[in-house]
Amino acid sequence: MQWRDFLLIRKDYRDAKNHLKTPEVDLDHAFVNREPVSFSITSGPQGSVAYRNGIRAAGITRMGLSCADFAGQLVLGDSAVMDNAWRGSILDLAIYDRVLTAQEIASQYASWNGNKTVQGAGVDEHLVAQYAFTEGLGQNVRGQPDAAPELYIPEVFTVPHKKMLMWPWEETADKLEPRDVAINIFGFVPFGFVFVAYLSCNRKVRHATIVTILCGAAISLIIEILQEYIPGRDSGILDLFTNTFGTILGVALFRWTPIQNLTGKLLDFLRTGEQIPEN
Repeated sequence: MQWRDFLLIRKDYRDAKNHLKTPEVDLDHAFVNREPVSFSITSGPQGSVAYRNGIRAAGITRMGLSCADFAGQLVLGDSAVMDNAWRGSILDLAIYDRVLTAQEIASQYASWNGNKTVQGAGVDEHLVAQYAFTEGLGQNVRGQPDAAPELYIPEVFTVPHKKMLMWPWEETADKLEPRDVAINIFGFVPFGFVFVAYLSCNRKVRHATIVTILCGAAISLIIEILQEYIPGRDSGILDLFTNTFGTILGVALFRWTPIQNLTGKLLDFLRTGEQIPEN
């Protein structure tokens, strides 16, 4: 991620107790005046090390990387699922199956800085894939060596493997924060209050309470389903529960005796035009 001129490197993983952990390292002043910059990340038994333009910038002892982290699908570009996304253009990418030394990284940067590509990378037997992004057109990016898989540039980006209606324990920790839960609850209280009042006072709908709660749940369900197709938004059952509970609170508030008494006096006033007594 990028925040101002900082580069934030994060790794999400689950520990032995299935608790979500997110170690992070910040590289100060990583981006300067829109100039091209080279970042290298190596990982070994002692943790990971980040280099900026061939020079060591930070050590990350709690963030290890392995070949398993690069098995599956690789997505390059701005993040569509979190804030502070990185913004820029990718000029070169190289992935190796061993730890590079500081001298090798400095040499690679010197070659890249002079020629804007990794010279000699194709003869390194430890090179997994290298992409120079020199095609200039089309949707396929070819890699070296020849066995490296091609990268594909989609015409329309969609968040890969996004799950619809996640269970509460599958969501990120920020979704469980009291502030976020309270916003989802009290955001639907006005709807429950106003809707049940409308059905009860104007439409004389039977079972207005049940109808209102079902409508609140239906609206929340529609919102959560639509969020499946909105990058940066998550579709979860927790919001469905909290929104419905907020609707129930709104209905309960309207059914509260003092509110009912005030509503009755207001309706009498509207029908007869008489002044509402103070007590």
